[in-house]
Amino acid sequence: MKKIEINNLTKSYGEKTVLENVTIDIPLNSISFFVGKNGAGKTTLMDILVGLTNIEKGQIFIGEQLAKIPYSQQLREKIFLLPVENISIDYLTAMENIEYFQTIFNLNLTDLEIEKILTDYQLINETNLVESFSTGMKKRLDLAILEVIAPEIILLDEPSLGLDVYHVDFLRKKLLEYKATGKTVIVTSHDMSLANKIADQVYLFNNKKIEKYDAKKIDSEKMVLETYREYQ
Repeated sequence: MKKIEINNLTKSYGEKTVLENVTIDIPLNSISFFVGKNGAGKTTLMDILVGLTNIEKGQIFIGEQLAKIPYSQQLREKIFLLPVENISIDYLTAMENIEYFQTIFNLNLTDLEIEKILTDYQLINETNLVESFSTGMKKRLDLAILEVIAPEIILLDEPSLGLDVYHVDFLRKKLLEYKATGKTVIVTSHDMSLANKIADQVYLFNNKKIEKYDAKKIDSEKMVLETYREYQ
């Protein structure tokens, strides 16, 4: 089963139901975008998929595996969420951040492998502490850390937020590279231009439901704007 399968999922916070009886599938080895209004449940589903929050009802299969909290070590190693906030540590350098996360995840990269990753992400010559980095540089370091961790399924929450044109293009190319190496990429974003360029499928979050669309056959921006009609 080469997909993430979500069956009859319901998630509430107190008396507020965010997602109700949702049934969708997300193909593996593809790029998927979660789109919709703020508060529609996009980040909530990300947290559910990575095992950070539980659900009231439903089942989730990641490949053949039933995703049930607490996740098994095998499943935890397979899937990783890059949140809106940077995961790098401000009082370390780029190199020290890579070494830190390698230790945390019990990895065994050689010095040459680490140098190659830092070179690929244009950070090899950056020796200052991360606190002095620009928003784009911090995003590149987060992506470099992601490559070190090397999950099969990558979730990114608003990865283009605050980035200039150059870094959005850098992000776009890296996400396509991840897919080309067999990884699964899931992105929450309000950046419809990025979605239009790289998404294989788009998932519209609206009124507690999720609808799946072929990204090549729709106008994502127009579709999202339609969900705001109730406010007009």
